[in-house]
Amino acid sequence: MENSFFAEDTRFTGGDCSDCEPSDKAPDMTPIGYLSVLADRPGVLQVKVNDGLFTEYQSLVFGYSTFLVGPDGEQSLIDVEGRWGISENRGTDPPLGDLTQFLPGAFDLELEDIVSTDSDIQRSGQVSYLVNTPTGETLGQLICKGQTAMDGITAVCEFIDPTDAADPLFLFYQQGPNTLAIEYGRPVIAVGVAPGGQAVRLD
Repeated sequence: MENSFFAEDTRFTGGDCSDCEPSDKAPDMTPIGYLSVLADRPGVLQVKVNDGLFTEYQSLVFGYSTFLVGPDGEQSLIDVEGRWGISENRGTDPPLGDLTQFLPGAFDLELEDIVSTDSDIQRSGQVSYLVNTPTGETLGQLICKGQTAMDGITAVCEFIDPTDAADPLFLFYQQGPNTLAIEYGRPVIAVGVAPGGQAVRLD
């Protein structure tokens, strides 16, 4: 789903600085243009100033950590290690049920491995996490693939469970440093709403 946002760009002049002696300068606000923002997929914004071209911005600050990736040195990769809790639970599809049929109300993501996939691309590393219950039972593996030459999106992780290693059961999207959107990743005959929802960081 695409969301659009528009705002006027204003230049502030005059007035006084925070630590200055008061003066008679009156602040002035002058409109100098406008900003257009498109949010057409999780973790990515497209921003346009006035009538220029859209520039894409990815979530490369929040939710990332610096890892040492073999001989390729440090890279900023997705960091979702810790305990998460389901804050939104969807799903009415009769054969599948809702999200809690697959994931408990609270689950742990434990860092498993880091590999480099392309030494020429800055964020090309791949991070894998074990998806565990709070009691230590492993439910599957979460694989967060880094940037490639063909695909610059770095905020998507695939949840692989033992039933089908080739086809992800769920896709995890970063929506912020403490929020994950969870969408069903396999083909489904639409009888109702496919399982999915949202998780928030608990630790």
